[in-house]
Amino acid sequence: MEGLSISRLPMLDGLNYTYWEAMMKNFIKFMDEKVWRVILIGWEPYTPKTFRVKTPKSELSWNTKEEKLTNANSKALYIIFFGVDVQEFKRISKCTTTKEA
Repeated sequence: MEGLSISRLPMLDGLNYTYWEAMMKNFIKFMDEKVWRVILIGWEPYTPKTFRVKTPKSELSWNTKEEKLTNANSKALYIIFFGVDVQEFKRISKCTTTKEA
């Protein structure tokens, strides 16, 4: 098996999930603990607290904390998307949150 580097992610091919999961967890935590927390807790678009129906809050009205968490979700998706082969990517390519992917 070839060695990994920081610029080379482990590749999920559908048969090596246990190995891939452990390597990705460590890689993501190394890159940014906030990104790992978003994967653990999940992320969803922000909604104003006054509405009963969940409708996404305008990005222009996000506060700094919301922007940082949204950015962490985007980073996590990026890492996951680049850590899977074409077949796995086809299954998750429409996902917008790490919990979906």
